[in-house]
Amino acid sequence: MKSYMVINIMNALYEEHVLYKDAFDNNEGMIFNITISSECLGFEKDGMTRHREWRGHSIRQVYIILLQNHQVFVHVSTTTHGIPGKFPQNGWKNTSNHNSCWRSGCDIITDLGFKCWDEAFAKCPEEHRHYPKDCDTRFDMNFGVLGPIFKTVRVEKKLCDDGYHYEITKVEEIKSKLVKVC
Repeated sequence: MKSYMVINIMNALYEEHVLYKDAFDNNEGMIFNITISSECLGFEKDGMTRHREWRGHSIRQVYIILLQNHQVFVHVSTTTHGIPGKFPQNGWKNTSNHNSCWRSGCDIITDLGFKCWDEAFAKCPEEHRHYPKDCDTRFDMNFGVLGPIFKTVRVEKKLCDDGYHYEITKVEEIKSKLVKVC
């Protein structure tokens, strides 16, 4: 799946199932998880000659919370280990707090895809790298194996010293208010 497809799905479902629903308060919304990965197998452009020393792999685990009031929170990790149904409780970055730019808070998905590709292909000479970068990058939405791709959460947060951004202090899953579409 391409990064823009993930972003489009996320935006459409958020607008349809959360944004304009009275059932959600300002500390409720949806969470989803994406694994972004890229792998260089070490082949030259001819597809036959392989250099094991060129091989590389990079992975990022990304959780995104979209709250009712256009707030976006992102948590990025380089590990894929986790406990099903448990969400990171700290390390969230508040990327948007208002309706004119909340979608841009999700641009981190594309940026991380490029970063993963750069890391995976760091040992491969430039003339043998595949372009565009997204041809060797995967964007996988993860919750679907154990349940819905999007889950409903309630967060507790506090205002940061800058007076604009928020820090999440607690994330908990609540009974889903989303229509089952995934």
